[in-house]
Amino acid sequence: MSTFATRLLLTSASSALLLAAPTLALAQTISLPEITVTAPSPIQPRVLPQDAAQASGEGVVVNRSFSSVTFVTAAEIIRNGGRTLGELLGEQPGITNSGFAPGAADRPVIRGLDNFRVRIQENGIGSQDVSDLGEDHGVPIDPLAAQRVEVIRGPATLRYGSQAIGGVVSVDNNRIPSFLSAPGFQVETRSAVSSVDRGVENSALIDARSGQFVVHGDIYHRNSDDYRIPGGRQFNSFVRSDGQAIGGSYFLPDNRGFIGVSLSHFTSLYGIPGADARTTRTRIDLEQTKLASKGEFRIDGGFVETVRYWVGGSVYKHREEGLDGIGAFETGAVFKNREVEGRVEAQLKPLDLGIGRLTSAFGLQFGRQEIGTSGEAGGLLPPANTNSAAVYNFNELQLLPGTKLQAAGRAEYVNVKGTATTFPAGFLPSFTLIDGFDPDTGDAIQTAVPDDLASAKRRRRFVPVSGSLGLLQDLPFGLVASLTGSYIERAPKAAELFSRGAHDAPGTFEIGDPNLKKETAKTVELGLRKSAGPWRFDAALYATRYEGFIYRRVTGTRCDDDFVGIHLMMRIAA
Repeated sequence: MSTFATRLLLTSASSALLLAAPTLALAQTISLPEITVTAPSPIQPRVLPQDAAQASGEGVVVNRSFSSVTFVTAAEIIRNGGRTLGELLGEQPGITNSGFAPGAADRPVIRGLDNFRVRIQENGIGSQDVSDLGEDHGVPIDPLAAQRVEVIRGPATLRYGSQAIGGVVSVDNNRIPSFLSAPGFQVETRSAVSSVDRGVENSALIDARSGQFVVHGDIYHRNSDDYRIPGGRQFNSFVRSDGQAIGGSYFLPDNRGFIGVSLSHFTSLYGIPGADARTTRTRIDLEQTKLASKGEFRIDGGFVETVRYWVGGSVYKHREEGLDGIGAFETGAVFKNREVEGRVEAQLKPLDLGIGRLTSAFGLQFGRQEIGTSGEAGGLLPPANTNSAAVYNFNELQLLPGTKLQAAGRAEYVNVKGTATTFPAGFLPSFTLIDGFDPDTGDAIQTAVPDDLASAKRRRRFVPVSGSLGLLQDLPFGLVASLTGSYIERAPKAAELFSRGAHDAPGTFEIGDPNLKKETAKTVELGLRKSAGPWRFDAALYATRYEGFIYRRVTGTRCDDDFVGIHLMMRIAA
C-alpha cells in the first residue's frame, strides 16, 4: 500500500524548558547522550539518580548487558510519533509489527515471534489485556504517555517469566516516579496532526515535587478517521482512544529508597478493516482500569543490599460489535480479563570468592488471571483461571576487569483450570438421524440433527524450568562481546488449551488442545555491541531449536459460529 502523509509535531514544556535544553546541546556537538539499560538483569548498581535529566533517560552511564536490548528514549518517541507500540518499534532492527488494525491493534513481533511469546509490560507489570489472544485486539498502552521503551531479548527475559520466550517490551511512563526530581513542577505537552487519516492527538504530562513527595499525572486523546489509500480510503479503519492516569511516590530520607502507587484508565473504540468491513462494520470497544505499585528499599547491614517490588491488578473488558440484519450495532462477543501480578526481588551485597566478585539477586513472582468470553458469538473461550508462582535467581561473577560470567535460573508452577470440549475425529460435525413424519403429507421422514459437543471441567498443571549461562568480554575500541546459552520451558496458555469457538474479526473457528505439553526452546546467541560514543550498534547471531512448538494449524474444514457453516476452522496443535 502506498500512502502519502504529512505529520506535524508540536511539543512544549515549562520549568526551565526541559525539552529545549537537549536540543541546544546537540546543536553544539555531534556526540550522542549515553543511556541507562536497567531491564535485562535485576542486578543494578546502588545508585539513585536525583535530577530530572537522569529521570528522562538522557546523559546516564551505560550498564553493560548480557542480552540484546533496544532502547527508545522520550525524544525518539516524540519524533517517531507511533500511535501504537507496534508502530513505534516496527522499524527497529529485529522487530516488526502485526499491523492487523493500524493505529489500534498492532503488537510488536520480536525475532519472528508474537502473541503468547512476547510479553508487553508497563512499569514492570504485564499489560494484563487479551491482545495476545487475537491479532485484532489492541494493547491498552499508548506511546503518548511513555517516557522510554526497552525491548529485551535473550536469557534476560527469564526475569519476567517463560511467556516472554521471544522477548519483552517494557514501557516506562513515570506514573510511579522512581527519581527524586527538582522541587517545583514540570509540564510537558505533545500534539500532532496527520493528513493521511485526518488525525489529531494531544497529551499533557505533569510532574510535581514537594519535599519527599513526587506526583505524576498524564492525560491523552487520539482521534483519526479512515486512512487514505490509492483510489480512496480504507473503510472502517478509524480510531478513538483516551487515557488518564495519576500516581505518586514517597522517597525515604538519606537516599534509602521509595514507595509509590498509580491509578490509570484507558478506553479505545476502533474499526477492523477488511474485505467485508462495509457489510459488518466490525469494531472493538475497549476499556481497562489498572492499579499498580512499586518500591525500592536500601538496607544497611546484613547480606541484603536492596529489595524491590512490583505489584498491580486490572479489570479489562472489550466488546466486539457489528451490524445486525436491520443495520443496527449489536454486541457479538465480550472479552473479559481480570488479572493481578506481583514480583519481589532481593539483591545481595557483593561477595569476594577469591576468583572474582559475585553479585546475586533472588526473586519471587506470582500471578492470577481470570479470562473468558461471552455473548451470542462469544463461545471462543469459556471462563478459565490461571494461577502461577515462580522463583528465579541471577548471578554475575566479575572474573577480570573486562570479563563477566552470568548464570540465571527460573522455576515456575502453573495451574490452569477451564472447560475442555471434545470435537469429532476429523473435525467434521456429526449428526443423528431422528425419525418423524412430514406434517403436510404424513410421510415418514428422517431429520439430521447435529450432535452436541461434550464438555467437561479440566485442570492442567505445569512446572516449567529454565536456565541460562553467559560470558561478557570487553574488547578494544569500546566493543563488548557476549556468548550466551539458554534452555527455556513455556507452559501453554488457557486459550491454547481450551479455545472452542468462532473469532469474528479474523474469521476463524479456533479449537484448543487440552492435552498440550510444555514448549521448549534451546538457544545459543553470540553478540557484539558498541553502546557508547557517536557511532553505536548492537548485533546478534542466534540459533533456536524448539520442541513441542505450539501453533495454530489450518484444518481445511469450514464451519460457522455453531460448528456448522462458512468460517475457516483452525486447530491449536504442537
